[in-house]
Amino acid sequence: MTAITTPAVSLAKRNQTRNRTIAVAAGAVAVVALIWVAVAMRAPAAPKNDAIGLVKTASASEFTTANAEKQRQWMVALEDRSDQIVQAHREGKVNDQEFRTAMNLAWMAKQEGHMTKYYSLPAGRERDAYLDKLAKKHYEAKDAVKANPALDDGFNHDEVWEDAWVAKWPADKRNNYLAYRKAMLEHREAYKAANRPAKAPKK
Repeated sequence: MTAITTPAVSLAKRNQTRNRTIAVAAGAVAVVALIWVAVAMRAPAAPKNDAIGLVKTASASEFTTANAEKQRQWMVALEDRSDQIVQAHREGKVNDQEFRTAMNLAWMAKQEGHMTKYYSLPAGRERDAYLDKLAKKHYEAKDAVKANPALDDGFNHDEVWEDAWVAKWPADKRNNYLAYRKAMLEHREAYKAANRPAKAPKK
C-alpha cells in the first residue's frame, strides 16, 4: 500500500531540512570566523599610517618577530615617511635610539629598492648609467645640505648595523647586495674624481 503524505507532514519535513541547512551554514560561518580570529591574533598588525607609530613599531618586538615580508612592508613605509620621522625627532616626539633604528631601516629599504632596480637592468651600459645617476644624486644631496644646513636630517647610516642586518639574509641575496654596493661605491668614487676635483691645498 502506498503511504499518503499529508500536507502537514510534508511541511514538517521541509522545515526540518531547512533547519538542518541553517545549522550547518551557521556552523561553517563560526568555524571560518574562529580561523580568521586565530590568524589575525598571530599576524603582526599592518603598518601604521602615522610616522610616530611606525617608529615605535620599528623598535618593538612586533617588528623583530615579524616575518621578512611584513618587515619589508614596514621598512618601505618608514622610507616613505622619512621626512616626517626627521621632523618628529626634531620635535622630540621620538628619541635618538628610536630615530636611528627607524632611519637605518628606511635607509636599507631604499638600498634594497636600488639593488632590485640595478639587477633588473641588463649588465653593462644600462647598469653603469643607473649607478652614475645614483652617484650624481648622492653628491647633489650633499651640496644641497652644504648650501642649506637646515636640510641636514641628522642621520648617517650605521655600517655595523648594516653588516648585521645583511648577515641574516640568504647567501644569494647577501652576495647580490654586496656586489651591488661594491659597484655603486666604485661609481660614486669615479663620479667624484671626474666631476668634483680635489681642492688645492691651502698655502
